[in-house]
Amino acid sequence: MNNINEVLDFIYSQQRIDLGLERIEEALKRVGNPHLQYKTIHIAGTNGKGSTTNYIYTILKEQGYKVGAFTSPFLEAYNDRIRINDQFISDEEVLTIVNTHVEMIKELNLSFFEIFTFIAAIHFANNKVDFAIFEVGMGGRYDATNVVKPLVCGITNIGFDHMNTLGTTIAEIAYQKAGIIKENVPIFTTCEKDDAVRTIEKVAADKNAPCLVINDFGKFDYHLSMKGTYQKKNATLALAIIKYLSASHEISEESIKSGFMKAKWLGRFEEIQPNVFVDGAHNIEGITGLVHTIETDFNDKDVKILFSALRDKEVTDMLALLSPFDLQLTTFDFYRAMHETDLKALKKPYILDFKQAVDDLLNNKTDDQVIVITGSLYFITEVRNYLLN
Repeated sequence: MNNINEVLDFIYSQQRIDLGLERIEEALKRVGNPHLQYKTIHIAGTNGKGSTTNYIYTILKEQGYKVGAFTSPFLEAYNDRIRINDQFISDEEVLTIVNTHVEMIKELNLSFFEIFTFIAAIHFANNKVDFAIFEVGMGGRYDATNVVKPLVCGITNIGFDHMNTLGTTIAEIAYQKAGIIKENVPIFTTCEKDDAVRTIEKVAADKNAPCLVINDFGKFDYHLSMKGTYQKKNATLALAIIKYLSASHEISEESIKSGFMKAKWLGRFEEIQPNVFVDGAHNIEGITGLVHTIETDFNDKDVKILFSALRDKEVTDMLALLSPFDLQLTTFDFYRAMHETDLKALKKPYILDFKQAVDDLLNNKTDDQVIVITGSLYFITEVRNYLLN
């Protein structure tokens, strides 16, 4: 392949949900297991994985470590999912890695997510990172990132998402996410649902893994620049993991304070313009957190919401939570996005062209209004690019 566009076309042609570790383990084994050449931290959960990852990443970076982070999906450019100390992986390195191993990638039939996991593992080894933080893509037990051998694991919350793949009960979903727990490796979680906690504790006990369930967020007293009432919960989990790491690695109180202050995560209640926010609340738990933030921080404002989700999500339940607000639906160009027939069936006001919907909201905005654009992270990526460019 001669250029990055050809490489990306190839990678995106492999876009499918195909969970399992055999292919990615074999691919990494053939190139010398690069993912075992540095210290790793593994983060799973339904919501908050990206923010928790970013808090840990920023604190370690503030301490002076060379830190890699593998997250998904991307929000600015495809390569922002793989970064080292705020530098995205370059087109040139992606081109080189894929071209070097393309025959093996085709032979093993690696999926889209497996290819990016493979690229991240090699990139972090090539650049000799001190730490790499891997955010689970889906579930945990059979997610491609579950090849890592972490120092510590974290699980954020457990809620109903990807039920056609992970299970239809909280216990089943928790079992999949608890699959990241390794023998004798500590696991920290901010799960609150009893079925999820019991499941995680049982898996941890079976693995002889020390398990700490964190449910007191009132003691967190660091200042966060990221908005959203749910961020304190994400930051509390990050802090517990950092405190554990600090027993064997130098991490100062100053680095912790600075890291929490400087950490930003795009698309999570991000203020794009004054009183115009984008938030990737793409499931029931995310919408619940968003509603709590709106009711806490903007209860005296006229709040208008623009929403778009993927067709395979619990759209009706999410809309019920958003029903107290002035709500409009839209869609966007993505193979899993809602079609016009889906929008009609929901019996809510809608505009097919999200750009027109955004323009209408901004052009008619008054000083006492707050606009929240929310739903699928793929949708949020499109909206951010439109608003910023």
